[in-house]
Amino acid sequence: MTIITNPHALPAAPLQDEQSSNPIAVVAHWSNGASFAGTSDRTAPVHDPATGKITKQVALASPEDADAVIAAAAAAAPAWGSLSLARRTQVLFRFRELLNERKPEAAELITSEHGKVLSDALGEVTRGQEVVEFACGLAHLLKGSFSENASTKSMSPPSGSPSAWSGSSRRSTSRRWCRCGSSPSPSPPATR
Repeated sequence: MTIITNPHALPAAPLQDEQSSNPIAVVAHWSNGASFAGTSDRTAPVHDPATGKITKQVALASPEDADAVIAAAAAAAPAWGSLSLARRTQVLFRFRELLNERKPEAAELITSEHGKVLSDALGEVTRGQEVVEFACGLAHLLKGSFSENASTKSMSPPSGSPSAWSGSSRRSTSRRWCRCGSSPSPSPPATR
């Protein structure tokens, strides 16, 4: 584990590999579908937990880098939101296929960066695939239907994220509220 006590005191120059004179690779930032170096020259080491060796450096973002990534995400959100649900589902299915194709590579990265044995790392990737597969089925969940005379109702709030609540015969009992996916909604929980 790396503990940064004074981030401004970190070395700006890349570290050298202990076995050779080659500099250790720096993991750059990612935005708009491409890698970028950022404006900061600060880095932090990435250790292989199994060996304790430094395997890479990760670039530390400056406030300007973070602002640029947030602005890029905010600029992309309207275009993504204007796509039809069918098209967004196609993108998620393609991501699912890429994850399936590159499962061993993803597991090896988890092993090298988190110290898990390969079988555990493959299990992590499989659990991630299950989340993506659930998201691929959100079109069905977003239809906004409900059943009369049932204790559970589902609806689609304005943000488009599916929501559900299960009631109780007692009003004093708090409602159990669940939100599928990870997009937050400005909508308050439904009440009876």
